[in-house]
Amino acid sequence: VLGMIMAVVNGRQITRKLAKVTANMKELANGNLDVVLNTQERTTEVRQMNDAMVVFQSNAREARSLDQKVKEKEAAEREQERVLQEKEAALAREQEEARQREFALEKERSEVVQAFQAEIETVLGQAADGDFAVRMPENQSD
Repeated sequence: VLGMIMAVVNGRQITRKLAKVTANMKELANGNLDVVLNTQERTTEVRQMNDAMVVFQSNAREARSLDQKVKEKEAAEREQERVLQEKEAALAREQEEARQREFALEKERSEVVQAFQAEIETVLGQAADGDFAVRMPENQSD
């Protein structure tokens, strides 16, 4: 009779321990890496299961941490790419504006040269006709 009682008590203790291990396994499987695992278990088989879960928990935490670092790095790289593209676009706009300014200056220079040539033609034409009174304007720009 005493043996039966001890067998039932031991069976219940083992069942409770296994139920706790099972519950912890479910928590870990559901992603709860903060579950508290019993690392002081004395029963060899249950302790081995707990030790395996501790390793799993540690590895899962490390994997989660690495995944977070990868995501942060990817976000930083995307931000760097966005900033680079903005800088390239700004540089392209500046280059286009400089090109347009240069084109406008070249057009203005061309108009000044044409006006100067027209004035020279007028002065030389008048001189050819014997009128030396016509002079070039003194306010010529370079």
